[in-house]
Amino acid sequence: MKHTVFLDQFISSAPKAQCCQYDIGDMIVCTAKGKAKNQFYFHASVQAVALETDSDSFRFPPDEAQQVCDWCVFTKEGLRGFFVELKGSDFEHAVVQLSSTIGYMNSNYGIVPQKAFAVLSGSHPRNSRPGKANVKVKFKRDWPGVELRECSNGNRNRPEPLE
Repeated sequence: MKHTVFLDQFISSAPKAQCCQYDIGDMIVCTAKGKAKNQFYFHASVQAVALETDSDSFRFPPDEAQQVCDWCVFTKEGLRGFFVELKGSDFEHAVVQLSSTIGYMNSNYGIVPQKAFAVLSGSHPRNSRPGKANVKVKFKRDWPGVELRECSNGNRNRPEPLE
């Protein structure tokens, strides 16, 4: 029930440019604020709602101290959430923002996180960086069953399905 109320709230109150409904077969494009080249694509295999969480006119959640990822995509049924953080090359910070948003959405709205995407547009950090391995381990410990993916900018030819 919380999930339905949550989606209805955003569909009616968020600016249309930041909260859009999608039907099966639609392409969902997540774009970084002010960075048109940093994009990530989903293929709507189910009905979904996409919410840009932070812009000049709207921020969710409204608490500025809460770290949030750039985009949340929710299935209209099934309480599933897909979380996207579009970054330059700071993988560790992207994962912190993803984890923070997942925690907020899960505890306040009952959203079940399915996948989290750290989309990097800059040079990729090396796997040997100690912080990268540590943040992956912490994420898996905090969110068992949630797939964490490190992606390159722009997956237009192979969009991620919402499944």
